[in-house]
Amino acid sequence: MAGNNKIRIFGDVSSKNDFALKTAKQVELLDENLNRVQSKWITGNSFNYLDVDPALYVVKLSFSTGEQYSKVVDVREGGDKSVDFDLEDLVEKDKAFSGPQEMDFILSEESNLEMHAPSGTSGGIDLDNDKSGSIFKYEIDRSVQFQLKRLYLHAGNFLPETIITFSDSELRDGPLNHDFFSGKTTLLLLESNRYEPILLCCPFNQHMSVQIRLNPIEEKSIPIEIKLMSENSIAESLLNLMSNGSMIQAESFFDGAVAAEMLFQEKRRDAAAAAIGGYFLLKIRDYERMHNWANNLANWFGWMPDGCIIHAWQMINDGVNEPGDELRVRERLLEAQQRGIPLYTEGVRLLFDGLKQLHTLAKGRDREIAAALEMVDTYVGKIDWSQKNTTVINPGRKINGEEIPLTDRNDRGFLDRLFDQ
Repeated sequence: MAGNNKIRIFGDVSSKNDFALKTAKQVELLDENLNRVQSKWITGNSFNYLDVDPALYVVKLSFSTGEQYSKVVDVREGGDKSVDFDLEDLVEKDKAFSGPQEMDFILSEESNLEMHAPSGTSGGIDLDNDKSGSIFKYEIDRSVQFQLKRLYLHAGNFLPETIITFSDSELRDGPLNHDFFSGKTTLLLLESNRYEPILLCCPFNQHMSVQIRLNPIEEKSIPIEIKLMSENSIAESLLNLMSNGSMIQAESFFDGAVAAEMLFQEKRRDAAAAAIGGYFLLKIRDYERMHNWANNLANWFGWMPDGCIIHAWQMINDGVNEPGDELRVRERLLEAQQRGIPLYTEGVRLLFDGLKQLHTLAKGRDREIAAALEMVDTYVGKIDWSQKNTTVINPGRKINGEEIPLTDRNDRGFLDRLFDQ
């Protein structure tokens, strides 16, 4: 086809939700057989494809958090075309189109259709079209009040400070977004007058965004979902992709290994982002890019367990070859447990797996390892593994059959076994 017949497809992503716009996005151009023609990652909110042949296409927008949206654009008659994604008007897709038969349906309809998941499926909820709440697996009680709090340790007690108060009815019109400063704590607590509490871990002294929305998933014990995001969009995007198991996409995202190495190197600026870089490099087994930085991350940031975990697993995976390496792995994992709950779910998994390995190798005779493993085991069973930031559901403990509340002033309960402060 002659070059002067080439066209341009361009567009913007818009939303009232800054939380969504901060996340890295992949924009794919698919042909009528749903084969990828072009693909790019964007950190801004605009995209364009140049020198495109006149044809029928699907533009697929994928967030690193896993949400996907698609639009059909018909440029068979030529002429540049704008394809805008207004996230308030779209419904999340559970997965991309599965085959050419999907395009057969599209060809029979008007062009530039918005593709939605069927009503009532896991693909999403169109709150504008269904106000009855009938598609929710939960009956929402509009009287439920929630409070998100910071937990500060003071004079031997964890004292709560409220960040935001809201009711479930406020979420009917869409997600609630709120910015806050984490301060000198890595612990957040979500409480309500009906549901069990949720403990969340967040980075120390950072500007954070929280998104709270209704959650229709039946397996969840509470009908809302809460997500945290720091200001470091590169780190958050890598963490999202890693948590979703999308490592191929993560490696292609701005050359993930290079991005992770850069985050790891800049640990003095952002220790939590450095931990994400370290976890990513462990995942792809690129130990050369890790250098000796995991050791420094563990030594320089005593408030964070993740550095110790990353350093231990760097030694385990890269080969315990140097004299004293086995002892250093043991010391690092014990140190991680003593510092508290890892910031990220990946860290919980690696800490638990590492302690189990050492416990097995010692045939149960290492008392310190056994005690540390028992401590971690008290919250591993309560982890929400679908979350990237460590999230513990109902983090109380029982003494003689009686549940001890998380913030009980007389007994710090669950938390006094997690933190050596």
